[in-house]
Amino acid sequence: MKKQLLSVVAGSTLLVIASSSFALSDTVVATGGPFTVSATITGTCTISVTPEPSLGSFLPTAGTRTALPAGQVDVDCQGSPNKVVLFNGGANLSGGTRRLADGTGQFINYRLYNGAVEVGDNNAPAGSGYASVAAIAQPGITYDGTAPSTYNITAEIDVTAGQPAGVYTDNSVIVTLAL
Repeated sequence: MKKQLLSVVAGSTLLVIASSSFALSDTVVATGGPFTVSATITGTCTISVTPEPSLGSFLPTAGTRTALPAGQVDVDCQGSPNKVVLFNGGANLSGGTRRLADGTGQFINYRLYNGAVEVGDNNAPAGSGYASVAAIAQPGITYDGTAPSTYNITAEIDVTAGQPAGVYTDNSVIVTLAL
């Protein structure tokens, strides 16, 4: 009696065909070398801020300007839940308050919001590797990881009477996705 043995090894293009003549009482033992099974998981996460925030021009009269569009934060990091989008205090942080600076020692206080909630950096997930310094004692934005998300960011600034004219900036606000 003639039997044929056909084997396909997973993960490769190896095809082995063996042919042998033997009786039903014969025992056939075949061994092969080890093979490797592998899978690659891509861990790509993206986070972007668009457009570059510009809060506009104001007269130097005292008051708080609210709900100023400050851009969008787009997050795409699907696959695992409980990520947090954190916002640091920027380059001119003082006493837990973000500040815009004109380069000559003049400042304007400002805050960033997602909806009605001020955003900061004090709720990084445990084990995320992000050392939350709570410079801005407000939470980040919780991202559930199920789909790409866009968060609209607004700002609030405090202008004091007689504020010197100039361009006030904070070019070091860092947005971090704590995994």
